Parts: sequence; structure tokens; C-alpha cells
Amino acid sequence: MGGCAAITAYFVDTIKITNNHVQSTAYNGIHLGWGWRNFTDSTTCKNNTVSNNRIINTLTRLHDSGAIYTIGQMPGTNINQNYVRGIPPATSGPTYGLHNDEGTAYINENDNVLDIDPGVKYTINCEDFGEKHDLTILRTYATVSKMGVNPPNSKIDPPVVVPDNVWPLTQYNTCLNSGIQEAYRDIIPANLLSTPDYVFPASCAAAAGTGMSIRSSGNSSNTVWFAPAGTTSFVEGGYNDESGRNCHIDCCPSRCRFVPVVCSKFTRHEVG
Repeated sequence: MGGCAAITAYFVDTIKITNNHVQSTAYNGIHLGWGWRNFTDSTTCKNNTVSNNRIINTLTRLHDSGAIYTIGQMPGTNINQNYVRGIPPATSGPTYGLHNDEGTAYINENDNVLDIDPGVKYTINCEDFGEKHDLTILRTYATVSKMGVNPPNSKIDPPVVVPDNVWPLTQYNTCLNSGIQEAYRDIIPANLLSTPDYVFPASCAAAAGTGMSIRSSGNSSNTVWFAPAGTTSFVEGGYNDESGRNCHIDCCPSRCRFVPVVCSKFTRHEVG
């Protein structure tokens, strides 16, 4: 079998690719643009939006790409607040969290969260190669930071590294708000997205007393518990965080609040 992107759009104007759940593709997840560096005066591809997508386990067969791939210039294009999880290491060929290929120019690529293998070649392949230019890439949070030399006329922040993928609250909310919206959740097969992963899609570190949103489990009688990995019996107030401190969380259908002052990071969730 070969491979291609789940979503491909070439010379498009004002297209919106938003709130998609893309999972287990042989190549990249979303492909935008065409033409490499061959059409330097073209404004055919422009004003596009690729935002709030959840892209999981791409590049399962092929390499030299990333979860979101751009090629050619596209003025006014925004690629923001996407959640990427599961880019493999560069063992058979180069892999990247995001890939801005030859000729990519005039795009904003901000506030993306990349939970990727530390063995990738680049966190974002936006280096000075192939006449890339005029890129704005800000506030990327990722599990690894590997970047090349910035292309001309570009403003690119070094990624903020969170190696254990326990994200600050702002980045957790990016993960939470990505992917399929509530009204369409039934179109995702349960074997692709379990109820716990739908309700609480990423790990989060938050200060005591912080309100934290979750998604509905779809059943108002369910209770959401946060506890260390491997927990099988759930009792309020009966868990320790990663530092051995006792914590618990009170929940209502769509909001959770840390109760004890000493609460810290939790990376496990159960519904039932």
C-alpha cells in the first residue's frame, strides 16, 4: 500500500479546514498548497485556515513530512491551535511535527501543540531551504525542540519544551478544543477515540483551585475521576500526585476544579 494525506487542498482560496479528527494516516495528515517555489508571483492560493484540528499517528508508512504539510506561497493563511500527537522518530527517513516545504511563504502558524517523538529530525521543518520566507511561527509547545536556521523575513519562536506532555492549562485547552465538535462526536468510531480520551484528551498541569474544562462523556450520570496511571478503584481524596502528595478533584458535567492546595500534575483519567 502507498499513502497520502487524509485531507488535500492544492491551489485554494479562503478554504477552512477546521475541527477535524485525523488518525493513522500513512503519510501526512493535512496537505495545503502546491507548486514548490516555482510560482513566486502567484496569489492563487491564499487566505486559508487550518486550525483546531486533532491529528494523531500520522506517517505510519512514509516519511519526509509532518502532521500538517504546506508547499508554495499562500498569503493570508493561518495554521493555528492544532493538536498533533504521535509523529514517529526519524528511523527510516526524516519526520517532523509540522512541515513547511519549499516555497512556503506568508503564513502564520501559531499556538500549535506537538506531542511528538523526541527522535524526529525537526520539531517544525521551516528551515532556510527551498526559498521559504516570511513565516510567522509563534508560541509552539512541543515535547522536543529541534529547529533549523530561520528563513528570510521570518519570526519564529523556539518551541517551548514540555517533555512529559503534561501541558499548561492554555495548551491543554488547545488540545481540548481541537478535533470533532460535540454535535458531531457520533461520527467517530469508538475504537478510534475512547470516551476517556474524548472527555480529557491530554494531560494537564494546573495550580490548586484552577477551573479546568472537560468534554461531556455523553451520559450525565457518569463521574469523572482523575488518578495516577494504573488506578482501578476510585475513591474521592484517595490519590497521590507524582510527588506523593494527596489530592482529589471535584467534578461537575463540564468543569473540574482542583480542591487541595497541594494538587499538582495528573496524567490518568477514567470515566464510569
